[in-house]
Amino acid sequence: MIFGAAMSGLAPAWYYQKKMGAAARILFLDNHDDFGGHAKRNEFYLNDRMVLSLGGAQNLESPENYSAVATSLVTDIGLDQNAFDTMAESTPNDYVLGGKYNRNVGFTMPGPECAITYGGPWLRFMHGRGEYVAAVRRLHFPKEEQDKLISFFCGSCWPV
Repeated sequence: MIFGAAMSGLAPAWYYQKKMGAAARILFLDNHDDFGGHAKRNEFYLNDRMVLSLGGAQNLESPENYSAVATSLVTDIGLDQNAFDTMAESTPNDYVLGGKYNRNVGFTMPGPECAITYGGPWLRFMHGRGEYVAAVRRLHFPKEEQDKLISFFCGSCWPV
């Protein structure tokens, strides 16, 4: 029995079935009607109002960026580069999902009175790609906070 059908539940189930054989029976218990995960890690409160963004499997990207073990897992369960290419081909050009990470999305930050949303290719920036330093410098919050966000996007490459 596995509690949760997100990647952290699917992975041990997959490895168990590989070890025990195709006849192994696995019961998943989850609070959603589909698998893949709906993590609430992108959730915060501002003035008693919850602001929520997608999490979990909606944020899967090309397996080429994963470790060998993670790449093996997602490839074994059918999420190989061909699956991502097919998803990208069938996703309209103005949608971010389906591997079209250059599309504009909203990036929302808490402000003094309310949340402020900035448009731009933030998904690409969050992967340390594109002109994220210039984009962050245009945001309306203190330079020290901008530096933290730039560091988050690029990891150990900051300061340059």
